[in-house]
Amino acid sequence: MISLGENNQGLHHTLILEPGDSFDVRKEVWLNHHKERLKKAAEPIVTATAIAVESDSIVIAELRTYGIRELKTLNREGSGKSTGGEELSDFYKRAVKQIIKVHIENSVIVIVGPGFLKEDFADVGKSRAREIFKGCVIENSGQGGMAGIHEAIGRGDLPNAVAQIKIQEEMAAVEKLKEAIAKDLGTYGKKEVKTAVESGAAETILLISEKTKEKEGLDLLEMAQQTRTKVLEISSHHHGGEMLIGLGGMAVILRYKLT
Repeated sequence: MISLGENNQGLHHTLILEPGDSFDVRKEVWLNHHKERLKKAAEPIVTATAIAVESDSIVIAELRTYGIRELKTLNREGSGKSTGGEELSDFYKRAVKQIIKVHIENSVIVIVGPGFLKEDFADVGKSRAREIFKGCVIENSGQGGMAGIHEAIGRGDLPNAVAQIKIQEEMAAVEKLKEAIAKDLGTYGKKEVKTAVESGAAETILLISEKTKEKEGLDLLEMAQQTRTKVLEISSHHHGGEMLIGLGGMAVILRYKLT
């Protein structure tokens, strides 16, 4: 925040820092949540490339620490040789060429989709781009496309190399919240969340990222620290975040049912 100078006092200012730069970060009050964010920010960025495979389309997406970004959708040309369309094996080879172009070095390949097509695709990938596909992870999903990618991440059971990505933790937490609400062990809404945290009944509070920068959210963070409530900041850039926004941007998983 700008504290000196003729203009813009009291406003926030963006600093451009490069590797090797030294700087001090000071706050009057450091909440546990803020310390955790700094700790996470200092960790290496973990990414994965997700590929949703179906017989007529393949979706390629990038999984970054805080979100999912669709990179490309490939559609199969026709439905087979008999109709003059593209053979499935040729479609897979074409898709692998695209993946080679967009793949980020050292990122994990995650192949998802229904049925056995994903295993066949993995075999083609390993034969044509072994270095990229040699450590690929194969996961089942009930649907294809971006929905299938969200489903696989939301289950929260991808291997450790992928589990480091924060969106998996976030989406798994939202799934747990849905289950808790169904059992009356979760609640949402400003009044309900505040009451649960104040009384110590909240085991975990889920806050949409934007809320953590507002006074209302900061008050909840301070209260959560006092009552030893776990805090999860949820990005708005995936399905789990969209659902939380629909609940008002905040919700809690309870330790016990509220009367």
